[in-house]
Amino acid sequence: MNILIIESELVVAKELEKILLSMDVTISTIAMVDSLQTGMSFLNDNTLDLIFSEIKLADGTSFDNYKEIASKCPVIFISENMQHSAAVFDTTAISYLLKPLTSEKISKVLDKYRSIKASLTTSEQSISMLSLNGRVSTSYQNSLLIEQRDTLVPVLVNEIAYLYLKSTIIEINTISSHKYHKSGTLEQQQQVLNPEMFYLANGHFIIHRNAIVNVKRSSSRKLVVSLFVNTPEPVIVSKANASNFLHWLEDVL
Repeated sequence: MNILIIESELVVAKELEKILLSMDVTISTIAMVDSLQTGMSFLNDNTLDLIFSEIKLADGTSFDNYKEIASKCPVIFISENMQHSAAVFDTTAISYLLKPLTSEKISKVLDKYRSIKASLTTSEQSISMLSLNGRVSTSYQNSLLIEQRDTLVPVLVNEIAYLYLKSTIIEINTISSHKYHKSGTLEQQQQVLNPEMFYLANGHFIIHRNAIVNVKRSSSRKLVVSLFVNTPEPVIVSKANASNFLHWLEDVL
């Protein structure tokens, strides 16, 4: 594995290099640069597997060239504080690490990287099959970043059972019954979630296909969807949307 560290503080970069080498024997190269410009030049001239990048650098921020960087290599951001956390939410970065960097933090983020890489490998195989059938596939997020005080927690989307809008807060419930909270709207989350796996059932719920146990018709021709995890209220699909939901359910299950 080839890694690039973009970090203005040499001491921090050296410590990160030491931790990485002690944890992963597959790492063959770790390059260190201290500016965005040098980092972009290195990225253009070399093949990389992962980038650790400080957000605020002398010649700009990592966000300035994020789209170009992310199109070539996954990114893990580093910062001294939570100042840029909102901006990170708008990216598909793997994680957001706060200094000081520790072995525990790096271990968790490497596990996350490996998990996403494995998921992407599976997705690429599926995309190849879809291409053979003349179908087009779109890329969606593999995880959602959840802010908990001064920490950002990445939650894999395939571990999410449903999202529930409660007032102005979205409650994310996992298949293991963990709960997380995220600001925004269900429509915003719907845009980044794979529509083959997630369905906007109504104004309060986005549900994961694998969480569905059964569907019952009500006397008013609405649909009542039962999930294998508890929900704060029944999941109801309106009469107008029932046919579309059943077609989706039939296509993906």
